[in-house]
Amino acid sequence: SARIAAAVGALPDRASPDKASLEAVDGLALFEAREAAFAPVDDVLTGFVVREAQCLALGPLVDGDVCETSVSDALAAGVGSDKPLYLGACAHEFNDLTESLAPLIGDTPAAAVLERAGVPGAIAAEMANEVGDKGAAWALGQGLTDAIFRQTVAHWAPLRAASGAPTWVYDFRWESQAPGVNGAAHCV
Repeated sequence: SARIAAAVGALPDRASPDKASLEAVDGLALFEAREAAFAPVDDVLTGFVVREAQCLALGPLVDGDVCETSVSDALAAGVGSDKPLYLGACAHEFNDLTESLAPLIGDTPAAAVLERAGVPGAIAAEMANEVGDKGAAWALGQGLTDAIFRQTVAHWAPLRAASGAPTWVYDFRWESQAPGVNGAAHCV
């Protein structure tokens, strides 16, 4: 948030933004400056999965006013446990998103691309094995899908269950046959 605030001039003499300085900025200007939240990179692939998964950090901000706690902390405390929840993700949410990186990846093996992108070695090897001949770009997209969507489901469901909340989990795997859609993609 400090980078966004600086991009819109809301940090004239402070290290971090305060509520008043951000309220003085037009909401559309803040939205348009959202890319400033991410440090520029020289190498798109290095740390890709870790870096791209941070995009969710631009979601609800725990500010003590509107959002009093993180989603994980709220679930662990039983917030919403009186309401049933059906929670899940598509198996290949963002796999197609990384196809544009295929020329950059070239013939590099999937496991090596995943490790360079920030996936631990043993997990990268297992993921590369699972994607088979779909290629390194597909594997990179799977890493992004797992980091943003699937790990969140795996983390939040037990937090709700521990508080006695009725929770069901799905893993959507139906693969569309529509032209231009590969796998069980986002918003199929």
